[in-house]
Amino acid sequence: MLEIRSYMMEALYRIVFVTCRLVAHVPAWCQYEPATEAEANDRSRVDEEPIPLNLPEVKAAIGYPRIAVATQTEGKVIVKILIDEEGNHVKHLVIANPTAMLTQPVENKITTLRFRPASFNGRRIRCWVTIPFDFHLVPAAGTVAPVVQIFHSLDSAMVHPDAVTHLYLRNRDLKHIPSEVWQFPNLRVLDLSGNHITSIPDEVAFLHSLQYLGLSHNALSDVTPRVWAMPALQAIQLDHNRFPTSTQKRLEIAHGSQIGPRSGGKVQW
Repeated sequence: MLEIRSYMMEALYRIVFVTCRLVAHVPAWCQYEPATEAEANDRSRVDEEPIPLNLPEVKAAIGYPRIAVATQTEGKVIVKILIDEEGNHVKHLVIANPTAMLTQPVENKITTLRFRPASFNGRRIRCWVTIPFDFHLVPAAGTVAPVVQIFHSLDSAMVHPDAVTHLYLRNRDLKHIPSEVWQFPNLRVLDLSGNHITSIPDEVAFLHSLQYLGLSHNALSDVTPRVWAMPALQAIQLDHNRFPTSTQKRLEIAHGSQIGPRSGGKVQW
């Protein structure tokens, strides 16, 4: 039934993954020499900016995450990439991270981008370049897209608990999941990444409508079995926690299809 609902949501939308492009009219800022970390701020303008050679292929490989479609999640991921003298990805920084369900698929594929390298005075040089990835759902003809309100604080969410479907409480120094969360019966997306949460209480089972649970970058060492009995849950992000290797293997065997992020079909812990 869950899979059928997901496909129905995809059918409702003509999914458009738009404007994955170099920022227009903004010069790249580059380095004359192969830079060390200490020299990272030594930049100057270039004669020719780097040009992506396989951007459409990378966009196609990223796609629009199914869980983002099912939860009607949109956003813009902005990535700053260091390109070497051969046009290869060296490293990148995420400078706009709307939610892990969008950012992680971009990070999984960004290293495959290839560029015509930047140049200065006839020499190829290393260069930082910024690329935005817009995820935008366009309703099919004859339909109207529902308005999705994302709440970023419990105070605002508690005004009308029944209206809360998306709640982002990232990087709030939380030690536990706030008890107020259990009062949102229609909550579908809960992002608690970047906190210090050590456990998931059994009360999580109260969230009968929850489809996505983001718990990346916390202090979890196990997951309560009640999570896996949640009827609507499609994905749970668990990377960068404190799971022992034995627990990782156990969870992958039993629930691997729901655990993210994933790359190449494998869970990334």
